[in-house]
Amino acid sequence: MKTKIILCFAVVLSAYFSASAYQYAAPEKTNDGWEIASLDDEKLDAGLFKEIFERIGDKSYKNVHSVLLVKNGKLVVEEYFSGQTSAGQFQMFTRDTLNEMKSATKSVNSILVGISIDRHLIHSVDGKFPAFSPNIPTSSRTRKKTRFA
Repeated sequence: MKTKIILCFAVVLSAYFSASAYQYAAPEKTNDGWEIASLDDEKLDAGLFKEIFERIGDKSYKNVHSVLLVKNGKLVVEEYFSGQTSAGQFQMFTRDTLNEMKSATKSVNSILVGISIDRHLIHSVDGKFPAFSPNIPTSSRTRKKTRFA
């Protein structure tokens, strides 16, 4: 019975969010160190974001839990959506929701390595990890970690 109630609530909630038009609001100012700006401040097309978020709402884009956009060092977009966890549980995602990253971390690391090579901060992907992280004290490196380095 509890599962049926939760499922009904999820369907009603989903219908509400997909039926309502997206309305942009600048991110909330918190004490997390991020400066805040609006789409207008950063000269970004609000219509484009409205379209993207409506597609997320109608499930054209599946399994999107959040979208954050930083431009010129300022947080311009911070939106969270309902969806399923990796265990298949329905959840409303928020800034405080722990979320599995899986391959996203590899993608971000690949981008950062590419940028670092382009800026000549590192010479190639074949280097040892300690060369990429000179600020990590050698005392924190164990024998096992050094093998990967």
